Amino acid sequence: MLKRMRSFLVLVMLFIAVTMSAQVTTATMSGKVTAQDEPIIGATVVAVHEPSGTRYGTVTNVSGQFNLQGMRTGGLCMYAAVLDV
Repeated sequence: MLKRMRSFLVLVMLFIAVTMSAQVTTATMSGKVTAQDEPIIGATVVAVHEPSGTRYGTVTNVSGQFNLQGMRTGGLCMYAAVLDV
């Protein structure tokens, strides 16, 4: 009986730990950089989380698409795409 109770408590603790770690919230931003309907390859995309000043950056792929993951939520962001010449 004591062994079953201990196993049950361990399972409950694991469930709580998994549930608590699942509460992390982040934002994702994706899009496509084009000029005159043509994809821009290698453009640097930068997003700045204004309240914290955190900067996120990536480069567009061969189809002009980009994806920024793990961004902070809340507040306004400023976005820029720069073509490196």
